[in-house]
Amino acid sequence: MEFNNPNTLGMLEGFWSKLLAAWFQGVTPRTAGFNTLEIGALTAGTSVLMLLLMFIGGAPNSTASGIKISTFFILITATKSFLQGNLNVNFFGRSLSRETLLKALATATIGMATIFVAVFMLTVFVKDDFIDIAFEVVSAFGTVGLSRGTTSELGTAGQLIIMAVMLIGRLGPLTLGYTLTVRHKSHVKYATTEFPVG
Repeated sequence: MEFNNPNTLGMLEGFWSKLLAAWFQGVTPRTAGFNTLEIGALTAGTSVLMLLLMFIGGAPNSTASGIKISTFFILITATKSFLQGNLNVNFFGRSLSRETLLKALATATIGMATIFVAVFMLTVFVKDDFIDIAFEVVSAFGTVGLSRGTTSELGTAGQLIIMAVMLIGRLGPLTLGYTLTVRHKSHVKYATTEFPVG
């Protein structure tokens, strides 16, 4: 998508230089935040792809933020299992527990809700392109540090929103959920019911 963009890869000479720059810029959105290309000059398609990479983040138990690769993998595997008609989520000869599935679902849901609320609030306080605002929020959630140039235009309210998103992203959505809710196990077992989904 950037190969012929004169403001990014198009300015580099030689195929290998472009490949190396593309590879580096594809890895850093996971949490590193370094850039060798002008982020604000990237095409919309590349920016959206980087949004996905920043949202997923890095490996579990690492310093990376985001929902983590394992959570994303569990959600994809669970979806595949459901579409194939399997109620158990299996991979590599093991079956995932219900608690693990619910943790992955809760992590992704809290992460998406955080991003949605922050993007909505920033669109109220900051007059900028939607893709730039979304990029700023997801970058803060993943504690990546990349920006398309919106950081200097945030203002006090926008900066507070971004700081809150960074804190949530650094702590982890699930940790935040544990902190804000009272955990107790219900000793009551209700009858199973069907509920329309999708």
